[in-house]
Amino acid sequence: MGQTFSVFFYRNDLLQPNEVPKTLAEVVAVSKKLQAANKVKFGYVGGMSMNNSWFSWFWSMWGNNCDVLMPFYERDNKKLAAAGWKSSMAEPCMKETVEYWWDAINVHKISPRGMPAYDRNEANAVFTSGDAAFTVADSLWWGAFNDPTKSKIAGKISAARFPLGPNRQKNFAWDDIWGWAIPKSISPERKALAKQMLGAMMTDEEGQMKLWKATGAPPPNTQFWPKIAAQDPFMKLLQEAVLESPDKVRGAYYFPQWPAVHKAFNDAVTKAVTGKREDIGKVLAEAAPLVSKAAQ
Repeated sequence: MGQTFSVFFYRNDLLQPNEVPKTLAEVVAVSKKLQAANKVKFGYVGGMSMNNSWFSWFWSMWGNNCDVLMPFYERDNKKLAAAGWKSSMAEPCMKETVEYWWDAINVHKISPRGMPAYDRNEANAVFTSGDAAFTVADSLWWGAFNDPTKSKIAGKISAARFPLGPNRQKNFAWDDIWGWAIPKSISPERKALAKQMLGAMMTDEEGQMKLWKATGAPPPNTQFWPKIAAQDPFMKLLQEAVLESPDKVRGAYYFPQWPAVHKAFNDAVTKAVTGKREDIGKVLAEAAPLVSKAAQ
């Protein structure tokens, strides 16, 4: 029971808060400056492979006012169906997103050449080794990033809002809430016991504090958040960067075909970013009906 979201992690031994990139263009500029000064090998590193799309593709896509299906940011299946499960693969914002990462890898060289195949673990390894200035990862990695036995940059990281593309002005965050469910089919007695157990968990301040310290995910009882923030700077940072963000994006879709849609999306952007830059638009246009078909 908790919340899942990612944040833009950065090296606070290299940058002051006011120097952290606020736009995708600034990510490139700041990364190149740090690389030129031999402070880091790479500017940005993040997962890109299937089931790791959130850590590069999705956040930058959302940050440029784009999404996998249309209407953008819609998660009501009836509305998505009424729109024909239309994909945005052929939209200008998607082409801009892929071109951004193509340039980051091949032109500006702020990201590793093999990043399109990286999962979150490979990206996190580059970041914790001290080879990159920025990454995007789930907030629960805060503990591992700051563990001296697992990270060479322990004590040297902070987090900020996501940098924005040219098509978005308002800050955003993705935020998904996870919880327990009580099956309808069980007996009334077991339902009552389950509700009693969940009620005890929700009001267990000590247990929720342990959950926070173990995972970095804000606990389900929001009444405890101010207490946690008062004693933990990272929770205060999360409140400012994510929990109080003016715009929220749900990090996934919620229909049975979503895994197939996600794969069709990731196959397309991977093919586009690893091919020729001039072919990006064509590759995405060809994938547009495949993504829609996967949803149907």
